[in-house]
Amino acid sequence: MKQNQSKYFYLLGSAGYSVFRVVQGLFFHPYQTVQFLVKENLFKILIFSPLFILIFLSIIFSLVGRLNILSSFSEIKLFIWYWVKYFCLLWQLVLCYLFFRFWYAWKTKK
Repeated sequence: MKQNQSKYFYLLGSAGYSVFRVVQGLFFHPYQTVQFLVKENLFKILIFSPLFILIFLSIIFSLVGRLNILSSFSEIKLFIWYWVKYFCLLWQLVLCYLFFRFWYAWKTKK
C-alpha cells in the first residue's frame, strides 16, 4: 500500500510540474511554447490557462468581497481586479491567435 501511495504522489507531482512548466512557458515565451504545443500535439488544453486563472481569481475575489476582507481598500482591490482581468483576457487572445496561426501553418504544410 505504501508503494502505491508513493507512486501516485510521484505521478501527481510530475504532472503538476509539467503543467507548471508549460504555463510558465506560455507566460514568458508564448511564441515558442505555443509552437511546440501545436507541433507536438501536447497539452493543448493549457492554451486556455489564462481563462482558467481568470475563473479561479474571480472565485477568490468574490469570496474576498463577500467576507468583507480588505473592505477599506476597495478602490485598490477594484483596480487590481480590472488589471488582472484585462491582462488575462489579452494574454488569452495572444495565445489563441498563436494557436490558430501555428495550427493553420502545420495543417497546410502536411
